[in-house]
Amino acid sequence: MFLMQKLARTRLLFVKRDVVAAATCTALVGCVLLFFLGVAVAAEQEGRCTGPSEVAVVYEDASELDAACRAVADVRGYFAGIGLEVPSKLAVHFADRAGADYKGHATAHGYFDPLRSLVVIYRLSDTEPWKQSWSPHLLGSFMRHEIVHLAVWEVLQGSSRQLRREWHEFIAYALQLDMMNPDLRQRILTAYADIDPAKDLAEINEFSYGMNPQVFAVMAFKTYRHRGAAEFVRRLLNAEIIPPPFSYPFAVQPHEVQR
Repeated sequence: MFLMQKLARTRLLFVKRDVVAAATCTALVGCVLLFFLGVAVAAEQEGRCTGPSEVAVVYEDASELDAACRAVADVRGYFAGIGLEVPSKLAVHFADRAGADYKGHATAHGYFDPLRSLVVIYRLSDTEPWKQSWSPHLLGSFMRHEIVHLAVWEVLQGSSRQLRREWHEFIAYALQLDMMNPDLRQRILTAYADIDPAKDLAEINEFSYGMNPQVFAVMAFKTYRHRGAAEFVRRLLNAEIIPPPFSYPFAVQPHEVQR
C-alpha cells in the first residue's frame, strides 16, 4: 500500500512537471511570436505630412516619410504654379515588389489608383531605368511620376477624351525629369544625347510610347522644354492645345484584317 501511494505521488509529480514545462514552452513560443509580430508592425507604420492637405503615408522609416512628403509638395507646388490643384486627399504607400502588382498587371516601379487617390511605389527595382542604377533619387522621381498621373487624372476628371493615354505619360515623364535631381537628370540626358524633341505633336502617340518608354520619356522632356515647359502643360490641361488625332500608320486598318 505504501509503495502504491509513493508511485502515485511520483506519477503526479511527473505530470505536474510536464504541465509546467508545456506551459512554459507555450509561453515562450507566444513571446517569440509576439516579438516578431511586433517587429512586423513596427516595420510598417502610417504617418501624415504636415500642412493643410491630408496626405497619409505608409512607410518603414523616417526617410521614406520625408521622401513622400517632399514629392507631394513638389508636385503640388508645380500644379499650383500653373493654376491647377492636386487632390487634397491622397495616400502614398511604399511596398515591396512581391505581390504588389496592380490588378494583375506588372508595373515596373509603382502605380496609381485614382479611385482611392493612392500612389504605390516599390522600394526596389530589378531594372536600370535610363541605364542608371536604382537609387533613392530614382525612387523619388518615379514617386513624382505617379503623383503627377493622379493630379492629371483629377484635373481631367478621369476623361481620356481630351488627352489620350500617351499624353498622360508624356506629362508624367516630362515632369518627372523636370523635378528630378539635376545630376541624375544630366546623366540621363548625356546617355540619350541622340534623342531629339518631337518636331510634330503627331510623334507623341501610342507607338512611340509603347516601343520604348525610356526613349519616349527623354523625347517628352526635350519636347516639353522646347515648347514652353510649364506653360505648355498648362495649355494642354486647359484644352488650349489639342493634340492631333492619332493616324494609324498602316494601309490596312485593324478592322479590315481578314481572319
